[in-house]
Amino acid sequence: MDHQDRIQAVIKDLSNRLDLGVDLTPQKSAIWLVKSGKSRNDNLQNGKSPTDLKTWITMLEIFNTSFPPIEIDSGLSDRVISTDAVNDFESLKKVLKGNGLDVKKTEREILSLVIRSH
Repeated sequence: MDHQDRIQAVIKDLSNRLDLGVDLTPQKSAIWLVKSGKSRNDNLQNGKSPTDLKTWITMLEIFNTSFPPIEIDSGLSDRVISTDAVNDFESLKKVLKGNGLDVKKTEREILSLVIRSH
């Protein structure tokens, strides 16, 4: 089962089992966009273990449900970075800056799961 089939299975399951109206539609949403920055510090910050950017951002989104979706500019996902604690936009900006990256608040059209009762 490929990714698209799994998404359709979730939509069908929610619709049938819970009697909900479910659609996956593009909608304009506030996001945080990670992009290249001006300089890069190749030294590990505070002795933290390095990790790839995509995995770290995914974990931030899971454990910080108040954050908007975080997107990564193309070509940056596999970059290895050193990390630190993040609890808001400013602390994320600081960690990314230390790794030669930047983040900005913006709006983009993203796929959104829209659930409504009948």
